[in-house]
Amino acid sequence: MPIYEFSCQNGHSQDELHKWPPPQVVGCKECKSNAFRQVSMPQKTAGKWGDTGARFISAFGKEMTSSQADAEAKKRGLVHEADLPKHFIDDRLDKEWQDARQHDKTMEKFKELKNAHNGDASRAWSETFSVDEMKKSGTLKEDAANG
Repeated sequence: MPIYEFSCQNGHSQDELHKWPPPQVVGCKECKSNAFRQVSMPQKTAGKWGDTGARFISAFGKEMTSSQADAEAKKRGLVHEADLPKHFIDDRLDKEWQDARQHDKTMEKFKELKNAHNGDASRAWSETFSVDEMKKSGTLKEDAANG
């Protein structure tokens, strides 16, 4: 049950616990005159102001408030976009694009070698993905094949 604030014309104030709907007038406990219900500011809760309704968060596949979504993101180790370095997303997309282009070139080379070796895929794979070729493309570190 909510607590409501009442005050009388003599300046006395009191808080009372009432079921809904609350009464507009109660008796003042100090002077016995009429005490009228006051409009008061609700108490701030653990959630954020204005965050009373849940909405569907596609990243988590369920309805939740923004404070619940923040807690879930923190639990999963996710980082908010605003906390990333300035050009992180653009740089990441550029890197992915470059990797995709490299993959396309590698597959084209494989197909050419396969045709050159009369359909021998094993030989084409071994030449396409030799240690030297992987070092050249950056797929394999220089010191990885020395051990």
